[in-house]
Amino acid sequence: MLRAGWSMTKKARPKVKAVTPWARQVWRLAYSGEPWPKSWRVEWVGFMRGALGLTLYRERRVLLSLGDRKRHNPIATLVHEFIHMRCGPSLRHGREFQSLERAALLRVWP
Repeated sequence: MLRAGWSMTKKARPKVKAVTPWARQVWRLAYSGEPWPKSWRVEWVGFMRGALGLTLYRERRVLLSLGDRKRHNPIATLVHEFIHMRCGPSLRHGREFQSLERAALLRVWP
């Protein structure tokens, strides 16, 4: 299901490069002692208009915009998507979300 305000280019879905090993390293910094969520994977996709990252809950997959990686820090985007992975779709962007995100980023970049 697509959210209003963003869209994925047609080239965003096919043949993406997995970055799960790199993402697992960032996860260990952000959530030391907590195992990687079962069956989740992280992948680069070409370019997502209006989004730097996207969490696909049913597919247990996180997509990161390869086209935006030079203009926006991919680690910060990944940590943002980690909050979605951990909390699920019920936690919306708001104060609680931002608090969790800041805490995780401080663990990654002390």
